[in-house]
Amino acid sequence: MEELQEKGNQTDSLVDQVERLNGERQRLHDIIEELRENLSEKEERTIIAKSITMDPNTAHPRVALAEDNTELYTLAESRDVPDHPGRYDVVLATLGATGFSSGRRYWEVSVADRLCYHVGLAAASAQRKGILRFAPQNGYWTLILNKQGQLRALDRMPKVLPVQAPPGALGVLLDYRNGQVSFYDTGSRSHLYSFSGNSFTDELFPFINFCNEDIDSQTPIRLIPPGSTDWLQ
Repeated sequence: MEELQEKGNQTDSLVDQVERLNGERQRLHDIIEELRENLSEKEERTIIAKSITMDPNTAHPRVALAEDNTELYTLAESRDVPDHPGRYDVVLATLGATGFSSGRRYWEVSVADRLCYHVGLAAASAQRKGILRFAPQNGYWTLILNKQGQLRALDRMPKVLPVQAPPGALGVLLDYRNGQVSFYDTGSRSHLYSFSGNSFTDELFPFINFCNEDIDSQTPIRLIPPGSTDWLQ
């Protein structure tokens, strides 16, 4: 009888230990989950500002890249390049070499001395072949300066932006989680426009397109190292 009682006590002790271990494991799990949430929130608040390069395999045959793929200019005639499935074949466009699918990402591009330009972000699945219609529903979030000097946001309803002078350099900020793409005049450090209310699922790539009216310009469009982001909204 005493032996059975001793075994019963040992069993109770083991059960207590297992329950304590399960409790400790649950507490550790809760701590880890809280740390993950805090890290995720911090990452979502942090703006990652880096220089970018463009992908020559996406460049229209009349768009040439130089300076380690950070300068773009147009050619009088098409280059003999492979017919890559991701290459633009009508619009004089190029995509960035790296896409974004999380966080807050910021990059800058110099468009100084250009008569017109077309800059923004494109979804990985957006159409690249043929004549394109640039709008968020088609996977493009872009600003365009036309030859009349109008700066326009090509949103679902295109909007003319009131600016005293066309920006010489643009900053593009992607907030992937919150579905927003914002544009800034880096010279005046002012906000130009935000595309809001999007639900991103695709990888998004920097997008640069040359206007037909400005293809003879000798000034390249240049990707530039971003400065401080403390002023960004």
